[in-house]
Order: sequence, then C-alpha cells, then structure tokens
Amino acid sequence: TPGTMRITSSLITGNTVTDTDNDGGGILNNNGSNLTITGSIISNNSTNDDGGGIYNDNATLTVTNSQITGNTASGSGDESGGGIANDNGGTVTIEEHSVITHNSAVDGGGGIVNVAASSTMTITDSTVSANTTPGSGGGIANGNDAQLEISQSTIADNTAASLGGGIYNLNPSGIATAKVIIDGSTLAGNHT
Repeated sequence: TPGTMRITSSLITGNTVTDTDNDGGGILNNNGSNLTITGSIISNNSTNDDGGGIYNDNATLTVTNSQITGNTASGSGDESGGGIANDNGGTVTIEEHSVITHNSAVDGGGGIVNVAASSTMTITDSTVSANTTPGSGGGIANGNDAQLEISQSTIADNTAASLGGGIYNLNPSGIATAKVIIDGSTLAGNHT
C-alpha cells in the first residue's frame, strides 16, 4: 500500500545495504509512495546496487533545501546513482537550494540517475557538484525515456571517466526519447 512520509530537519547517515539486489543505501521510496525531505542531510550511505543516498522507484520524491552528500552506489549493469536514483516512472523534484555533492557511483550517474519508463525529474534553484563516476554522467545520467528539466541551477565540477562529465543523456537503442531541458542554469568545470 502506498504511504506518505515527511523527513524534516533530520540527519540520515552511515547506513549500508549489502545485498546486491536491494537499492537505497539511506532511503528506499517505492510502490507509489510519497516522500518529502525538507532541511535535512542524507550523507555517507551506501548500497551494492542503485541509489546510494535515495532510491525512488515508481514513487514521488521532493527534496527541499537539503543536502545529499558523500553517498555511494556500487550497482552494475545500469547507471547507479550515487546520490539519488529515480527509476520506473518515478517523479522527483529537487528545489530551494538543495545540494547534491561528493557522491559517487560505480556504473554512472555519480550524483543522480534518472532512468526508465517515463521517469521525470525537475531541478530548480539547486546545485549538483563534485560528484564522480568511472562510468558516464558525472553529475547526472538521464536516459531510457526519462525527462529531466533543470532551471536556475548549477551543475559544476563533476567528473565522469567515460562520457558526460556534467550531464549524460542516454538513448541506447536510438529509439528511446530521453529528454533534457535546461533554462537559466550554469554548467561549468565538469570533466571527462
């Protein structure tokens, strides 16, 4: 049954998921649930799969004036999402001076991954910086029919060893319709 959860002025840190088939080192939000995080820090969590800080699976996530930092995702076979992974038609809003920083992912999307089945993500007035991956999409990996909109935000100083230091928009079959819209934002100092 879908649920509703609010996390306010809190610290979620140092949690680990060791099973390779389970996601969300700090938080797993799934099955149509609605999670709102406000004025909080999600830090130093890890998973052997996807979503080191948060895994949002066919659910709704809003991150407001919060920090997602120092999280790690070690999943392989898909972009992992060190800070946040949004999958299977999930909806994510990141807003009001939120910061996604110093996260890492083994297989891509060092800071954020937004993939699969019409997942949507909106980033407004926020920062994605200093995230890393040995794969693609140092800051953000977007793909497989996912939609990403970025406005009045900064994507800076992220690093990918493969493709897309700041943002990697993936259409693996050449048919999928992954889309990124950027308005009034800064992309600077990203590296591949």
